[in-house]
Amino acid sequence: MTTPARPPETTSSSMTPLLIGCAILLIVFQILGTFVLGMRDRSPDFRSFYTAGYLLRTDRTHLYDMDAQTRVADGKVMPVAMQLYYFHPAYEAVLDVPLSWLPFKAAYRTFMVLNVLMLIGCVFIGRSAFSRFIPWIQPGLGLSIFFFAPLLLTVAQGQDSILFLLLVCVCWHELERDRDANAGVALALALFRFQLAIPLAILLILRRGWNFGAAFVATGAVVVASCFALVGVQGMRDLLLLLRLSGGGSGSAAQRVQMNLPVSAMANLRGLLSGLGTHTLSPTTAFLVVAIASFAVLAWSAVLIRRTPSNQVAFAIAALCAILVSYHMFLYDLTLLILPVVMLAGRVRGWLIAAAYLAPAVGLLYLGIHSFVIAVVPLVMLFALSSRQSASASEVDAMQLT
Repeated sequence: MTTPARPPETTSSSMTPLLIGCAILLIVFQILGTFVLGMRDRSPDFRSFYTAGYLLRTDRTHLYDMDAQTRVADGKVMPVAMQLYYFHPAYEAVLDVPLSWLPFKAAYRTFMVLNVLMLIGCVFIGRSAFSRFIPWIQPGLGLSIFFFAPLLLTVAQGQDSILFLLLVCVCWHELERDRDANAGVALALALFRFQLAIPLAILLILRRGWNFGAAFVATGAVVVASCFALVGVQGMRDLLLLLRLSGGGSGSAAQRVQMNLPVSAMANLRGLLSGLGTHTLSPTTAFLVVAIASFAVLAWSAVLIRRTPSNQVAFAIAALCAILVSYHMFLYDLTLLILPVVMLAGRVRGWLIAAAYLAPAVGLLYLGIHSFVIAVVPLVMLFALSSRQSASASEVDAMQLT
């Protein structure tokens, strides 16, 4: 007779430590923001979002014009040596319009507050995952967020990755309650990070079926239509040019220099394969190698998530796959990794959970941003071991959402 698997150990349900920690975090980052805003020839990444909001309300057809972005950013913020361009779908910039009415420093500080509030929302909505007890990492509800480097950098830089994480948490929350259509809508609204949202959606469609898929596709169509309505056909062409440049594609020499995004800083298969030698190949050959490896990982993930009885393990595998196969992945994009970390705790080796949690900080603090690809190593190991665990998920989790 087999012994039933024990349910995962949970933390206290009190949100008081989380709220106190977030208040302290906000104070620390407001102080840090004073130094960031005082630096010469440098400004936080929020500069590009602020610029997008301003252009969308004043000259939206030139939202993706590189010269227009540089002119507005230099004039409304300050001139910098290397401009960070906005190349997200136009519908997201609607959220930046109200902030663009404020002076840049006030808008940056306001967005800090919003990011911290969204972090609290992530924990509250994803409580089933953030209440899992993880020694040293999550001793209380949601306390894992305070030392996870991608989340902290997102707040400091004014990036939008926490908004993406919030929508993914909403997606998971709705899937837990068998509201697949609502989950599909939530994930489609996260298409401003389409390199992550699309592979995640593909795998969840295979897991959940067409109620989820139809909602995702229909909402995605509305999202695309809204982008055309906002910036027009030429604006969308300009966006495609920026996307090609960000991927190392065609463009003038000056444009490629302006959009020089180091592949060595990407914690995904593209960054890992570049470190292993694809950077010595022609761009076309390197792309084909990355595409084949990404398809293999996606195909294997599709097999795994259909086989595992645990919806939480399946969702974690889908998120890990999305991170690995995404073509564009920097430190702040790894905010999504916090979900597989907390979901797989207790199912894979504790040292591997700790390694995946701490690797981004180690890569950033000791190796520098251009060696951040080191973070992908424990991520690949976590994916491999979670694959082994997928067929033997606990009976407790197998009863959830099945």
